[in-house]
Amino acid sequence: MKTQTILNIMFFLAWFVFIALLIKAGTILTTFSISWFNDMAAEKMYFDLDLSMYKSYSPIHYSLIVINKVILITAQAYVALLMTELLKGFNLKNPFNHLTVRLMEKICFSILVIWVMSIIHNAHLKALEKSVGLSAEYLDGSYLLWSALVYVLAQVFKRGVEIQTENQYTI
Repeated sequence: MKTQTILNIMFFLAWFVFIALLIKAGTILTTFSISWFNDMAAEKMYFDLDLSMYKSYSPIHYSLIVINKVILITAQAYVALLMTELLKGFNLKNPFNHLTVRLMEKICFSILVIWVMSIIHNAHLKALEKSVGLSAEYLDGSYLLWSALVYVLAQVFKRGVEIQTENQYTI
């Protein structure tokens, strides 16, 4: 398969992920709103997401957990949107440019923010688990690894831009 075809497929998939994450965030927000009037909605928030135990314990903690989840999902959607911008503007003939580096750095720092937010979310759940005995499902902590990987790639592209600029001036 040609590289441009693969990039086009990845562009489509990035848009698909972006839209799916926005739908997920909207669904959770809608169900959260409904759950204030119907307790059954907290049990069936989104597929297998059951937050009814938090709602029955404390509406404040329940709200914090839901808001944090929505913010995390929205931040992930933002990363997917940045990926669409990166793939849309990616030029195979001149891959090393300042726009690509800037977008890769934005993606890196956005993933880093998601990692920090997931640590805060996990700490909140762990505190609830300890004090009240509620069982919790923790978020995956692999965001730091992904952030580091994207940062390294951004630095490689940054160096590529520098070398490309030097070569333009020496010719």
